[in-house]
Amino acid sequence: MRYSDLAGKEIIDIDQGIRLGVVNDTDLIIDTAEGRVAAIVIPARGGFWSRRELEIPWHGIRKIGVDLIIVDLSTAVDREAVRAADRTALHSAAAVGDTTRDSKYSSRGGSRGGHDHRRFQLGP
Repeated sequence: MRYSDLAGKEIIDIDQGIRLGVVNDTDLIIDTAEGRVAAIVIPARGGFWSRRELEIPWHGIRKIGVDLIIVDLSTAVDREAVRAADRTALHSAAAVGDTTRDSKYSSRGGSRGGHDHRRFQLGP
């Protein structure tokens, strides 16, 4: 499947039927070691200054149709919560002199879980 096959499709939650966004407004996280899409990142609804994002792993994508992508929102991870947990872990690690967590838990690209994940912005 090509990116052009996904571009412009609406993303809909399977349980609530709510529209989450359009692929053009999202990012993909690519697992370069395996050469596949690891997750799709959707900006969460919020205020103008909100930076919240929902990361839906590839296994959370239930169906890719002609016009829609159906996802299971219950598989999503709130990326801001992950960043906050990472910051807490980094502060705790720094307090005891352990700085090995810096690159392992990078929230934007870099190595995570032994795989090289890269984030690519889709759209303008």
